[in-house]
Formats: sequence, C-alpha cells, structure tokens
Amino acid sequence: MNVAVAYRPSSAPERVALAAAALIPAAVAYPAVHAATGFAPFCPLREITGVPCPFCGGTTSATALADGRLTDALAANPFVPVLAAALAGVLLLVAARAVGRAAPPRSWSWDRQRLAALVAGALVTASWAFQLVRYDVL
Repeated sequence: MNVAVAYRPSSAPERVALAAAALIPAAVAYPAVHAATGFAPFCPLREITGVPCPFCGGTTSATALADGRLTDALAANPFVPVLAAALAGVLLLVAARAVGRAAPPRSWSWDRQRLAALVAGALVTASWAFQLVRYDVL
C-alpha cells in the first residue's frame, strides 16, 4: 500500500525561509498600519547609542520591496532584496520537494556549516558597514 506522506521541511534554510515567508504579509500591510496609527519600529541600539545596527533600514527596505520600489529598497538596506531573492529560491525548492520534483535535503558537513556561518557573518558585517556609512557614523 502506497501512502503519500506530506513533505515537511527539515533543513535549517527551509525552516528559516518558511518563517521569513510568514513575514511577507506584514511587509505588505505595514505602510497602511503606519499611515493609520503612526506605529514605527525603532532600533534599540541606534536609540541608545546613536549607532545603527546591521539590520537598520530593514523594515523600510522590506516595505519598499513589497511595494515594488527596488531602488528605494536597495538604498535603505541592500541586503533585504538579496535575502528576498534567496528566500524565493528556497521556497521554490521547498515546493519542488513537496511535489517530489527535488531530492530531500542532505546533512551539511562540518566544513560546509562553518563556511555558511562565515558567509553569514561576512554579510552581516558588510551590512553594518553599509549602515555606518549611510548614517554617517564612519
């Protein structure tokens, strides 16, 4: 007896992508919420020290991207559109795995995990440098 089993994402990138995809409605709805209520998230690091964090501009970039304004998204935080493109790719992979068109994920070797952590760290560092220049802290 063949019983179809629903695909459940098991790799960390898939789980992170699904969690991030859950934020898409917030990015789309935020401009209307801000206009109606004046609500605006703030960066605690920047509020307390005056120094922007690596993620400053993320909300502005995500909402601009959701509104189709790529230039504004890139100006606010260029890493958000890059992450959005990666998110789209991983979500396509999840869908392909769900319908049996792609193999299930394999465990990463320790070296590959370390490389991924180094790349992520380098991207966060580059984002922070961008924000420090953008806010004229450097």
